[in-house]
Amino acid sequence: MIFADMKTMDAGNLEAGIAFKAGADLISVLGSADGSTVVGAAKTAKAHNKGIVVDLIGVANKAIRAKEARDLGATFVEFHAGLDEQAQPGYNLSGLLRAGEEALVPLFVVGGLNAATIERSRPACGCRRARGRKFYLRSRRPGIRCQATSRRH
Repeated sequence: MIFADMKTMDAGNLEAGIAFKAGADLISVLGSADGSTVVGAAKTAKAHNKGIVVDLIGVANKAIRAKEARDLGATFVEFHAGLDEQAQPGYNLSGLLRAGEEALVPLFVVGGLNAATIERSRPACGCRRARGRKFYLRSRRPGIRCQATSRRH
């Protein structure tokens, strides 16, 4: 799977089309983008049998925007804390996990995941988690455990 982390902010239809024609399976659209940008990217994704991830980096109320993003056509929502946010005194992964649990949407969590925190993320993240160059997957099927792969994105 190829995830084009484009962080599209405008012209969702155009940028999604370029990425999907180049071989991407998923693209990212910033959660702070206008709803029409998300809708345009989602329509193009559907036409190509692909998907979009709405990245909530910098969005204040992640749970509310996550629900809106799903309503606008997002395949997944990325609960993202950037490196600068993580460097702030008192940063804690718990805020992202709480927002993910509240939103009840298919999600990625990015920012602060490591070997020590991955287990804490399980209740919030029934679908996928990403960390830097590692991609963590968990099936919704009982008995299938979280696995890490070394795919670069």
